[in-house]
Amino acid sequence: MPASRSPGARGPWKPGGVGRARRAPYCVARMATGDRGQYPGHRWRSRQKSTGLRVVVTRSTRSSSFGSSGFNAPEISSSPRPMGCAACHLAHQQAALGTCDRAAGTRCKAEQSRQARKPASERASKASKGSERASPQRIERAGLADRCTSVGRSGTALESSGQAESPRQRRVRGSERRGEERSLICLAIMGGSNDFQFTPVEQMSTSETSDSKYRYVIVRAPRLAGIPLKCFVWMLENGITASLIKPKLKKDNLITRFFSNAKYEEPPMYVSQYPEELVRLDQNKDGFIQVLHSTPPAERVKAAVSCLPSVELERHDGFRHWTIRDYAEAYRNGTVTPTMVAERFLSALEESNKQDPPMSLFINYDEKDILRQAEESSARYLKGEQLSVLDGVPIAVKDEIDCLPYPTTGGTKWLHKVRETKDDAACIKRLRECGAVLVGKTNMHELGMGTTSINPHYGSPRNPYGKDRVSGGSSGGSAAAVASGLVPAALGVDGGGSVRMPAGLCGVVGLKATFGRTSNEGIIPLNWTVGMLGTLTATVEDALIMYAAVLGHLPQDRIVSIPPPAAFPISVGHPETEAGKLVGALKIAKYTEWFDDSDDDVKDGCYRALELLQQAYGNKIVEVTVPEIEEMRLAHFITIGSECYASLSSDYYNAGMEDSGADVRVGFAIYKAFNNMDFIAAQRMRFRQMHFFMDIFKRADVIVTPITGCTAPPLTNDSLKYGELNYITGAKLMRFQIAGNFLGLPAISVPVGHDHDGLPIGLQIIGRPWGEATLLQLAAAIEVVVSPLLLTRAIYLLSAQV
Repeated sequence: MPASRSPGARGPWKPGGVGRARRAPYCVARMATGDRGQYPGHRWRSRQKSTGLRVVVTRSTRSSSFGSSGFNAPEISSSPRPMGCAACHLAHQQAALGTCDRAAGTRCKAEQSRQARKPASERASKASKGSERASPQRIERAGLADRCTSVGRSGTALESSGQAESPRQRRVRGSERRGEERSLICLAIMGGSNDFQFTPVEQMSTSETSDSKYRYVIVRAPRLAGIPLKCFVWMLENGITASLIKPKLKKDNLITRFFSNAKYEEPPMYVSQYPEELVRLDQNKDGFIQVLHSTPPAERVKAAVSCLPSVELERHDGFRHWTIRDYAEAYRNGTVTPTMVAERFLSALEESNKQDPPMSLFINYDEKDILRQAEESSARYLKGEQLSVLDGVPIAVKDEIDCLPYPTTGGTKWLHKVRETKDDAACIKRLRECGAVLVGKTNMHELGMGTTSINPHYGSPRNPYGKDRVSGGSSGGSAAAVASGLVPAALGVDGGGSVRMPAGLCGVVGLKATFGRTSNEGIIPLNWTVGMLGTLTATVEDALIMYAAVLGHLPQDRIVSIPPPAAFPISVGHPETEAGKLVGALKIAKYTEWFDDSDDDVKDGCYRALELLQQAYGNKIVEVTVPEIEEMRLAHFITIGSECYASLSSDYYNAGMEDSGADVRVGFAIYKAFNNMDFIAAQRMRFRQMHFFMDIFKRADVIVTPITGCTAPPLTNDSLKYGELNYITGAKLMRFQIAGNFLGLPAISVPVGHDHDGLPIGLQIIGRPWGEATLLQLAAAIEVVVSPLLLTRAIYLLSAQV
């Protein structure tokens, strides 16, 4: 292999002497920055001393910029020093602590160079003979588990032959030290590269005994708010500093390793596709009724209500969430009218905005329009011509969904100026056909780029369980409006847990159907392949009714797997009934390491819910392994960021950049750093994850996890004006939700208890493609068994009881 040359080199490297500069083939420094190009101002040299000292690769430092990246290699020495793992810049520390087992017996650099000049067939033969001795190691690097694919070929930095050091050698070594030259740990894998090779999915297992290890993640990013956040924005938007920061962020968070420089055997999967054999498993079950997508929304709602047990309206002292059927029953018997409810809604909403601090649940609402809808509904009830059980029921809409007469801001100050709302979204049209009263646009995290719904423009929606806590994002306003009792149901959009996460933090039910089951027409195109409509409701039965109203794709929807007929579960009932036995027959998959990667209160609350379910219905728990969960999270981040940037960047830079919050500006700056290699690799990871999850669903009906790794985080004052950047908390909140979006799987969050501070805990159920009926069936059973554990909080803003 011809030797590569550094800038200014006048000749090839010569093994017989000091010679000219030779460039290190693939060094840790270049791997860390993700750059294989030239490095101006740095000279890469390799020397072989006449005293028998072996090859040393050194760098002549002319600036301190490289040192700031966190790489601190040991200084050169003439004494033998084992270097440890070649793929980790903490090699010396590992060797000293005894955590690296590859220091002894490894080849030196000269030996590696000789091996590299041998025929490839001979190298492969020798490598196969030593495969048992040099198996891949798992290395803990800067708190991040980093799989090392090298096979133990790193050698010592220097090997002494025992001869005395000459004066010339001492002068050379002194010059190197005075020039701050440092040795580099090179990935000299006999002429190989630093590309990470993923094992083909056919060779991996999702069973409990799988060799795949769970990756406990520590996100390497600081929490920033206020002035520090504004300074960070300036650095990311400045070309010079951005060129240093962005590659480091990608490297530190393993994007460079697993995507930019990774090798995959699998093809990319750009849109979720599902095997037909798994689709049939849920479609042919007993205890469900099927409804075609072409059925009018009001008829679908009627079919869903027929699956529910009869209910009588009861008055309660104190707070109680009214269900959709409670409203309908009160309207029918004349206890209250839709107009009365609308008036009380407006009064309570005004009161919430006068509180200190304000609840900030809505961005926009129109009193005249709300009263007009309510009066029309009251007239229908007076004539006995109500359209459905939803007629006259107040429903809130996330400000990411087109709903006339309101502009759709997406939580920004500028988007509605460049994107005019000309018509209702498809889901809004369906709700109007059912007679629902649409009461306004709820607050959200700006452009959905966050997990807290902290919005510097419209205020931050407060959690009804604690006004000093966030409501979750990005559909935080919708979740808090339902939890507070203002409305029994609301619409949200779920691109990265944005419906289920706030539902879990606010103690309500959040449902996201299979990708393609509902239409995205009329929703801001923030993310085409991972985001979709979701519902937030106070109860599981209301989730069923709302799902029935809004389901159905349109011909113009760009989906690959066409949805089969929708199914609604028949009432769960007692465990001894036929419906109860169907629930008990469901097999529940659980990946224990993943499940347990949450705070103690969250973990204990979710385990308690599973135990109660097993005691009541006898469900079987199937232990499984989900490989590469962290890689899936990163692939989702690349995908949602790239799609958002492609959709909005032109309008953002032309009209919205100066009017955007600091965290949004950071988001666009980071999304801009993703390249085509990152995006394609992320879609290949989607293919891999689809294979893993479909394999699990051959042995289980659903997968369970906590909905978040913690309960609602504090809402700090320094984040209110400019926003907050906290990827550490964000990763903890999003830890369990990504599969539902990245793979388009249906998922639901159900409240199952509270932590020691009285904050809600949610359990997530992930289902097979098109398996919404199974999710609703199991969620209803969980809701029944955990209901004694749920608290009634006096802090609720408004009781819907009238």
